[in-house]
Amino acid sequence: MQIKKINKDELAVYLPQIISIERQVQDHPWSEKIFLDSVGDNYRFYVLVEDDTVLGYAVYDYVLDESTLQNISVAAENQGRGLGRHLLLESMRMLKDELGIVRMMLEVRISNIKAINLYKSVGFAQDMIRKNYYPMSDGSREHGMLMSMCQD
Repeated sequence: MQIKKINKDELAVYLPQIISIERQVQDHPWSEKIFLDSVGDNYRFYVLVEDDTVLGYAVYDYVLDESTLQNISVAAENQGRGLGRHLLLESMRMLKDELGIVRMMLEVRISNIKAINLYKSVGFAQDMIRKNYYPMSDGSREHGMLMSMCQD
């Protein structure tokens, strides 16, 4: 099992698996176009792979020494094995080592308690609540929690 930083050509190879995972685990999945736009300048795209099978992925954007986690997902059948934690910590380490990223930010639905607990356990703290940010399938809106941390 390894975490790889990928470029646009490599994304084309992994994209069918990534789209499949995204549709399995996200209430409002990203489109293929959004994924394709998430490689290149000021973005880092990481995949967690084992024998050419994508187990998870993380997408970040960055400016100077700050980075924002835009999307992180682990295939449903691989959840509960600590892979999300591994992917998060290792991709953050890679961002720090490669780009000098020291401040990490993210936003998460307030109903995603599992993710919030993971982020808190690795050092993220709540900055604020963004009211009515995320769309819900019933047409209502859900609050988002902004979180951040500084890496040593």
